[in-house]
Amino acid sequence: AICMAATMATGIVSSRYLFKTAPFHAESSTLELVHMTGAYWGFVLASIHLGMNTGRFARALGRGTARCRRKATLAIALIAGYGAWAFITRSIWRYLLLLNHFAFMNLSQPVGPYILDHLAIMVLFACVGGAIAHLLSHSAKGKGV
Repeated sequence: AICMAATMATGIVSSRYLFKTAPFHAESSTLELVHMTGAYWGFVLASIHLGMNTGRFARALGRGTARCRRKATLAIALIAGYGAWAFITRSIWRYLLLLNHFAFMNLSQPVGPYILDHLAIMVLFACVGGAIAHLLSHSAKGKGV
């Protein structure tokens, strides 16, 4: 929630188009840095949250045949693996750690691969969230909660 609130607040305050006449307009590289970092952390945390809440869907898939489950697991693992590669090659980790101070957009690249890379990164962090939920549920069962 903090990431989303920071992204919205800094986006409104630093907006040069939507809120042109607002009295609170400000230009600051710090605002832009907070905005960009909040957006990337929000993306990662929302993806983890998604993964932590997909148990019902996973259980529904679990009712299928063993062969179907293996294929679905393999497909998700391959997409998550590609997401890890895209996470590294697109240097998203640098944005999360405040190592990049501006967003580089390659405008000569088609938008399709960009979206697919980010969807794969989302699957990667959803898998992380699913693993966290799995570990938490097993630790709670072990403690008798």
